[in-house]
Amino acid sequence: MLAEASLLVALTVQHGSGAEACLDSPRLKRGVEKRLKRRVFVERADAALSFVVTFEKHGDELEARIELSSIDGTPRGTRTLVTGGHCSTLDDSLALSVALLVDQPPDPEPAPATVPRAT
Repeated sequence: MLAEASLLVALTVQHGSGAEACLDSPRLKRGVEKRLKRRVFVERADAALSFVVTFEKHGDELEARIELSSIDGTPRGTRTLVTGGHCSTLDDSLALSVALLVDQPPDPEPAPATVPRAT
């Protein structure tokens, strides 16, 4: 995997039921850009990558899922963080995880192999 220099990212943050108080997009952007000491997030038209962060409550646990793709929709990976506490306990870990993914994004996932049909 080769590092891609200064990739720009379009970020979407979604909050499921019970996760409305979790980190919002402006605060996550500030946390990531502060760590990387550079501008990272732009509008989709100017981005090379797309990150979708989704917060969901599952019983007593709260999950933050990061879905990464190339701007054309090619999947590049998913990361998941989970806490049994308040979602704010994920703030620093989430910002760090996103920063690391921006700095060293995974290669695009290979297309699923097609199985030849028997005739």
